[in-house]
Amino acid sequence: MARTLRFALGCLLLVSCTGPQRTGPAPDAPVESRLRAGAWKPLDVQVESRHEAARFTVEELSFRGVAGERVKATRVRPPGGGPFPGVLYVHWLGDVGSSNRTEFLAEAEELAGLGIVSLLVDALWSQKDYYEARVPEADFEASIAQTRDLVRALSLLSAEPGVDGARLAVVGHDYGAMHAILVGAIEHRPRAWVLMTPTPHFSDWAFYGPVPKDREAYLKRMAELDPLAFIGQLTGAVLLQFASRDAFVPAASAAALDAAAPPGHTTRTYEADHALAVPAARAERLAFLRSALLVP
Repeated sequence: MARTLRFALGCLLLVSCTGPQRTGPAPDAPVESRLRAGAWKPLDVQVESRHEAARFTVEELSFRGVAGERVKATRVRPPGGGPFPGVLYVHWLGDVGSSNRTEFLAEAEELAGLGIVSLLVDALWSQKDYYEARVPEADFEASIAQTRDLVRALSLLSAEPGVDGARLAVVGHDYGAMHAILVGAIEHRPRAWVLMTPTPHFSDWAFYGPVPKDREAYLKRMAELDPLAFIGQLTGAVLLQFASRDAFVPAASAAALDAAAPPGHTTRTYEADHALAVPAARAERLAFLRSALLVP
């Protein structure tokens, strides 16, 4: 099934964003059909503001998601015409102040000083009270749509003038890392992946708030998207970052993902909690990106 999903999302990438509209499958269609379904619209990028500093330019923009909604993003780029590597950042679901595209803004500005363009996107969990207000029965479809929007964000980044499409990376934290794994299972443009405190199963985080009406049906459905099943499909360099005092990702869960990750990957555990807000984690993440994207 992982191979089928990889093919399906690959087909999705080959379809032009201006391609024809398509109708969706029946509600019980397999995962790959859902990933391919829907109407593909132009990215319709709208730059809303631009701030120029000495070492980088920050642009606030939005693009059209798969459902037609506007997805907010921040683009940070160094001066000059490139060619530049590019990094797509996907934030976590954590405290209110950083559960949005600002989580990695300072990091993106630092990368700009090294000649790297970053695109930071708001995910669906950036919405206020998202977790508490969500309907568990909608989680599967929401994850499918979010994965497809991240594919669109990656296409936006790679199409940025001056960006070298052969030198791309994806960084995700928490839910962001889990959805990045779904993207990476079939998306081979990035040469590097940083996955911060993911869990093996989406259902690991499903029962802290609203409870699904049919627990067994929910677990069965969400298991089709388990990061544990797809992490081994990632290509390129992979850095897994975990925390020793993580209340949400126990050591056994981290070990399961480590065991399933592609050969040659790197796993690090830091003296930290789930936020991974420690200098050592950030320093190693930046060093990994520099090595993957800047070293020939």
